[in-house]
Amino acid sequence: MTEKLEKELINFSTDYIYNEAVSNFLLLLLYSIEELEKSDAYTLENIPPKIINIKKEVLNTVSSLKIILEDNNIKSEALETALGMKKQVLSIYESVFLYFIQWQRISTLVSDESAIRKYGEENVSGKKIEFSVFYEDCFEFLQNAENFNQQKQYMNKLFMCIPLKMTRNKYFDFLEESLLFAFNSEDDETLATFINMFKNTYAPDISPAYGKYAPHIAEAMSEKLKIIPSSMSDIELDEAFGDLEEIFETILEIKDYCQALYDSINSLITLFYLNFSFEDLTESNFEYTDIYYKVSEMINNPEDSSFFETISSLLENHIETSLNKTTDINKKQLKLLAKLSENHIFSEDSQKTLTIERFIRENFNSMLGEDIFSLDLDTPSNSFDENSKKNIVKETSEFLSQYFLSLPFHLRKVSMRDVFTLVPVSMDLYDFIDYIKSAIDNSKSFEHSLLIIDKIGAVFEDSGFDYKNEDFEEDEFHDHNCGHHHCGCEHDHHH
Repeated sequence: MTEKLEKELINFSTDYIYNEAVSNFLLLLLYSIEELEKSDAYTLENIPPKIINIKKEVLNTVSSLKIILEDNNIKSEALETALGMKKQVLSIYESVFLYFIQWQRISTLVSDESAIRKYGEENVSGKKIEFSVFYEDCFEFLQNAENFNQQKQYMNKLFMCIPLKMTRNKYFDFLEESLLFAFNSEDDETLATFINMFKNTYAPDISPAYGKYAPHIAEAMSEKLKIIPSSMSDIELDEAFGDLEEIFETILEIKDYCQALYDSINSLITLFYLNFSFEDLTESNFEYTDIYYKVSEMINNPEDSSFFETISSLLENHIETSLNKTTDINKKQLKLLAKLSENHIFSEDSQKTLTIERFIRENFNSMLGEDIFSLDLDTPSNSFDENSKKNIVKETSEFLSQYFLSLPFHLRKVSMRDVFTLVPVSMDLYDFIDYIKSAIDNSKSFEHSLLIIDKIGAVFEDSGFDYKNEDFEEDEFHDHNCGHHHCGCEHDHHH
């Protein structure tokens, strides 16, 4: 019975691998069409020239796919080239990601200052708030998490809504505690990635990658990081919003462009990694061959745009069909896996097939924002024992301590708090509620307290939590779109 289940599972795995190869083939053709339509130089003025060159190389590779897939030696060389292009895109995107970190810091300060002023204009100081009900909501929100990991994620989200309220010494003790907690169950490779991520993410402007690509963004950010929102007039604050919006749109444009290119390179890697020929990929539908030849013609003659819309529509339909088939295979695999024992040992041949499937899945789902942290990392030669982990934590803490000291005062606190976007907060539930209470009780003004409550209310809403405190249910929640926090103030946000 077990052998039969394994055989069925591997058959589905084989189907999945083939279907994903076809999907990647079709996605490459669609990517090519979409890029050919972006021929207007104006739309590409913010894209680093190196990225444009890599895109051209990808399109040339797509037009040569039939030749490449028919010769294993050429295919092997093409795989190495594709892996090299992938590394280049990661390296370029690293610069863009670091700009976003800097943008996020100053954008937070500008948004918060704008919210505080709006509260003042609306004379909210007389508004009654049931603080006890609000704290009960916070407690229930955290307690209702499905598991410990989700509770920590929720805790981090709420932590980001609160201005940092700790002495310097207490902060770094707290940071080291939290880092040790984060490192506790990680393997060596993950730990090495985590360290690299820390030093790049939380000290972005001293990273070697900062300013290397799209330096005009680095220059714009250097000016914006000097502004002190609390000292600005309303007009200056509005102008800062506009400038930051423009910077954000530029960052987002490059990020989206890089991700699409990255996806296409991953599709090439999948095709060159597997053993399917051109005929294998096209035998299931005669239209695939015709579409491929037409796309190849367009790549070699981009001025001919007469069939763009027709070919795009055909590809979208074929891709949807292929992805739906993948979904069906996944469902069948899950049903079979549920019948197999967790301790089941697969045969050697089955393990090889499953390894290929795992690679295809990881490659298909990989994201630039996650993969940049493992760029240029070597797997550690030695395992990290407990003392080594403590030393690494201390070293990381000291590194950040020196960096934070170098920041202007108005950026320091928000930068220190932002560390906890990824590091789990090492507080228990009751201590954390006390931390929220303390932050609200010791706020500079009622408006500052209201901003904390407003942000936390937005986290509740985003998480689908039905909270008791109805004071703010009629408020319009505006997303800053910076992936950082929200507020429920009723002023206009640009991000």
